[in-house]
Amino acid sequence: MTQTIIDHQHNTHCEVNHKPDSRLERSPFKQRLIDLERGLTLSFRGDSIFFVHIFFAILISCTAMVLGATMLHWILLFITAIVILAAEIFHQAFIHISRYLEQQDPQTACKIQKISTAGEMVCIIGASITVIIILTDCALKLW
Repeated sequence: MTQTIIDHQHNTHCEVNHKPDSRLERSPFKQRLIDLERGLTLSFRGDSIFFVHIFFAILISCTAMVLGATMLHWILLFITAIVILAAEIFHQAFIHISRYLEQQDPQTACKIQKISTAGEMVCIIGASITVIIILTDCALKLW
């Protein structure tokens, strides 16, 4: 059974397949949490780059722990990880949009992919520079 969910606050709607017994009306907050979980699931299953980011996040966290990162360092590392994950999710969304538009307007689809990739790479490069500065600061404090 397909049901259209309308989010009046954000003026959006989404076609969702529900089981026949799940006809309960959800609160907007609960629906957003469900959409969050489903969106993250689709993102992680859709592209293996998330596992590369998780690997590097673990590697950076271990390095920061060994170097004795301060609370401010940990906060900045957390923010950089969130920025990278958000950039990847937006990049995936734009790739899906461009694939949808590819048959109707290939040039626009190509531009969407290039702009999305540029935005993603700006976030990754900025986050990488931030991580290098943080880990260098931690290492210099050990000397």
